[in-house]
Amino acid sequence: MFTRGVWAVSDAQRDDDDGRLDVLDDVPLVGGFVGGIASFLGGFVLFLSLLVGSGELRFSQGLQTALRSVAQVFYNAVNVPTYTRQTLRIEQGGQTQEQVIEVWANSVTGFQRVTQQQVVDGEVVNEASRSGTAATLSGLPELVYLAVPVVALSAAGVVVGLRARGADDPNAITLRSVGGGLAMAAGFLLVALLGTYVLVEQGQNATLYPSRAHAVLYGAVYPLVAGTAGIVVGQAIQLGGDDTEAPEVAGTASTADTEADTGSGPADPASTTADDADPGDADRSGEESDRT
Repeated sequence: MFTRGVWAVSDAQRDDDDGRLDVLDDVPLVGGFVGGIASFLGGFVLFLSLLVGSGELRFSQGLQTALRSVAQVFYNAVNVPTYTRQTLRIEQGGQTQEQVIEVWANSVTGFQRVTQQQVVDGEVVNEASRSGTAATLSGLPELVYLAVPVVALSAAGVVVGLRARGADDPNAITLRSVGGGLAMAAGFLLVALLGTYVLVEQGQNATLYPSRAHAVLYGAVYPLVAGTAGIVVGQAIQLGGDDTEAPEVAGTASTADTEADTGSGPADPASTTADDADPGDADRSGEESDRT
């Protein structure tokens, strides 16, 4: 009995492990990763359409320059400011003096921070910083631009949630949504970081690109929140569709059960004939036999 009990526990544990593996297999990791990449690209296209429609974007300086400008502003909509570093070098009296100016500016929210450093022979001797207001877009309200990446990520999350296997267990839905959101964050963050290197612009004394520190932070937070919420909605839509179809099936089954219980189904022809036979016919046949 002891050995049998040990084997029974082992089988139960094995079933639990298999169940956990099945749940993990249903986490939309690949779909979430692809959805994160697609949401970044889709958000960029949507942002481009808004800027063209509002008249903020002009192609007078060439297509490549215009697309770079749109990309910079799209990063601003994800709260990633544009970082500019300008260095002025002066050789005087055998010393090398540098004036380093760093600017973080967001043309969507108007945020701007400026830091100035005076460097002599590689050593910082003076430093000051101040906050200000950057020039902003005026074609549409600020909230419209800020909503673009949220809408793109949420829509991609809904698609990921709809394509993933449905579940009616809240724990399974939570696991799939969070796992899919993490996968979306990985895909979105990958493209966001690559973009900070692709969009580098070099001038004579200045360098400009989206702030990489902010790209890491918000490139992970945005898809993790908006993407996960979208996946939850997609899973809920699936669950609602299953609940809508379930009563029809149940109703059909109960009808069949009712027919079986009450005998309202098709009757047996043989039994019907036997039941419908007139008892008087049998009596008359008996009398004829007696006379004979």
